Parts: sequence; structure tokens; C-alpha cells
Amino acid sequence: MEGRMEDVSQMLGRKYSLKGTVEHGNKLGRTLGYPTANLRCLDKDQIIPSIGIYAIHAVHNGSRYNGMLSIGYNPTVTDKKELRIEANIFDFDKEIYDETLEIFFVKKMRDEQKFESLDALVRQLHRDKEETLKVIG
Repeated sequence: MEGRMEDVSQMLGRKYSLKGTVEHGNKLGRTLGYPTANLRCLDKDQIIPSIGIYAIHAVHNGSRYNGMLSIGYNPTVTDKKELRIEANIFDFDKEIYDETLEIFFVKKMRDEQKFESLDALVRQLHRDKEETLKVIG
């Protein structure tokens, strides 16, 4: 719950994961150049890691992809207090609505932030992707 994914992996002997069904979102990530798969957890009792940005591996239909994931409230674009789990999967361009995606957490990269503009958010997403690729290749 604190986001210390390396410690969790060491204790479990594997990366912590969650499975979810991909739902329709507001499609803002797509317009920003970072489309996301919005997840609804399959297990209602699943422990959700702390709010923040994570380096991840995503598995869809047996294929593994690198990516980054946001757990949070999207404070730059909304004042709603609705927790969202959104994965940006690198080198992935498929429509997977209503399909299952499994997320394996590698490392928490940073806490959620509110940016002054969408341009500032996009600049941070570029940095997040660069840093994530350094962590997971």
C-alpha cells in the first residue's frame, strides 16, 4: 500500500500484480499522445498500490509489454475524487475494451501531481516514459 514494489516483489518471490477489465475512459490520453487502458479490478478485495506513477509490465493474451501506469485522481484534468487505474502500454495499438489485462508492478516512479497545464503534463509524461524505459528496458 506504500508503493514499495521492489520490497513486495522480494517478499512474494514475484512481482505484485492485479487483473482488470479494460473500460472506456474519456479518451484524453489518446489526444495527449499517451493512450491508456482504464482498468476495473476483477477482484473487489484486491489491494491497490498507493497513488502514483509506476513502471509496469502488462500482459494481454499471453504477450508481455512494457508500460507505465497511473493510480490516482487525475487532478490536472478533473476535480472528481474517483480513483482511476490507467495503463499506458508502450508499442501497443489494439482495441481491448472489455478484455482482461494483467499488470505486474516493477517500481513506483513518482507521486501523482497536479500540473498547471496539459502541456506541462505531456512534458512530464515524456520524462516518465524515459525514466520508465531506463528501469524496465
